[in-house]
Amino acid sequence: PAEHEESEPFIGMPHQIAVVDSILICADEIDGMALLLYNLNNGSYRRVLRMGPGPDDIQSTPLDISVSHSDKRVIILQRRTGELRSYYLQDLWNDSIKTPRRLKDKFGGDRASCTSEGYVLSGHYQDGILHFYKESGEMTNSIDLHPEWPQDPIGKYRLLQGHIAFNESSGYVMYAPIFASDFLCFGLENGHWKEVSSFTLGDKRIEQRGMEGNWELKKDDIHRSIDACASDQYFYILYEGRAFSVTQEGRVGEELVKGNHIYVIRFTAKGELDTVYEVDPTILNICVTADDSCLYAILRGKDGDYTVGKALLK
Repeated sequence: PAEHEESEPFIGMPHQIAVVDSILICADEIDGMALLLYNLNNGSYRRVLRMGPGPDDIQSTPLDISVSHSDKRVIILQRRTGELRSYYLQDLWNDSIKTPRRLKDKFGGDRASCTSEGYVLSGHYQDGILHFYKESGEMTNSIDLHPEWPQDPIGKYRLLQGHIAFNESSGYVMYAPIFASDFLCFGLENGHWKEVSSFTLGDKRIEQRGMEGNWELKKDDIHRSIDACASDQYFYILYEGRAFSVTQEGRVGEELVKGNHIYVIRFTAKGELDTVYEVDPTILNICVTADDSCLYAILRGKDGDYTVGKALLK
């Protein structure tokens, strides 16, 4: 790991965070390192996973990161190459990685999470939106979210792309779409992943457009989920609810957030609506501790700088 110096910036342009025990994990490329590990107990930190062409280097960004609380692993997907790697957190902190466990999704996954038997990835696959893998790398099954739509994998994924979270207590996977209306939960039954529950949030304009084979995203479409994570007992969705045209403008500060609100929606481990929190409208990404005591968030200020905030959950 790269040892820090007092003069260097603490965070640059972080785009995702996760937490395992007392370690906050941040995807933030600084000084040629891909991850920041921050000890919440004593303030010590390390930068790990070198960017570069080497076989164990991180070769491309952006990254999609998720964690397994039970065995304290960090799962990293290089979204441009589709390569997923799994690291034990202690190995990352101590810089004692031998060879990371790898899964090469030959179709190129865009988002990923661990599951009870391995991993789940989303992408514009020929046979669906979701691919499920065992730890060994064997693909067990795929799920097409709307098989009745015209078969255009890239077009379908444009409308149905989303965020993935896995709840270790229920064994359910939640898929939270960025634009579409249905938040879906999947469970493992008789060796196959199947949809077990759903929650509709908003109108069905995207679904109607998909039925017609129209893959266009319009300015008044709602930007729904912007992140998803899970604790031991709940799923958490960061829900934006602002028009696509507003989020694409990239403005920050008062002129963007005035009159706008975003929310954290909490679902039970089985995908049932539980609680809605109104949160700071500059939040970009969230993670929650396994015991549901704290929420951490990346926020972007009106000057364009990034900060990490903490909130106690009731």
